[in-house]
Amino acid sequence: HGHGHGHGQPGRGHGHGGVDVRGYDFRRTGVNGIYGGVFLGPLGHFWYYALDTTVNRALPGGTAARKIGAKLAADLGLFGPFHLAAFLAWTAAASATHPRATISAGADGEEHGGGGGGGGGIWAAVKTSIGKDFTSALLVDTFYWLPVQAFNFAVMPVSKQLLFMNAACVVDAAFLSWLGSHSGALGSLWKELLGTTRKETGAGAQIEKEGIKRS
Repeated sequence: HGHGHGHGQPGRGHGHGGVDVRGYDFRRTGVNGIYGGVFLGPLGHFWYYALDTTVNRALPGGTAARKIGAKLAADLGLFGPFHLAAFLAWTAAASATHPRATISAGADGEEHGGGGGGGGGIWAAVKTSIGKDFTSALLVDTFYWLPVQAFNFAVMPVSKQLLFMNAACVVDAAFLSWLGSHSGALGSLWKELLGTTRKETGAGAQIEKEGIKRS
């Protein structure tokens, strides 16, 4: 939502109190920072003022609760999905153009080079990233931003809403930065959790049936 997307990659501690930056991905920090500062920051500034104007015109006599609800619906239903898709596309394209980039593994299990900035490789990386990560990430993002934005719209004046969101975006930026470098990991985690839940539910039902038969 905000433009605090240059963060989320802490350096490793050094033995003498300094910071060892050898394992730090400066390229990814730059990619995230450019996205937030050049694209999402200006867009977010326009979005909040346009959203406030549109809601006030659409609900001139509406209560504060109705206006907050309308803003939440628009922010989480329009701006949130658009921002997430744009971020996934941007980071996937940046990864595909990295000199050491590799796209997905083929059917033989070997990785095939996808770097070099070819249009086909970039488009394939974007489709893969959005296909793997969009739905699961949107679910997590929505649960996070729902209370944050409810507070933002209810308490903060329009001129301060982007600033507040950028402060809250530190957590979201860390999450999206991790997601951008671990494509598919969140979807796999959801599948594992759902699979575990189904197994436990099935086992519980079986135990209950056996108990009924015995009685």
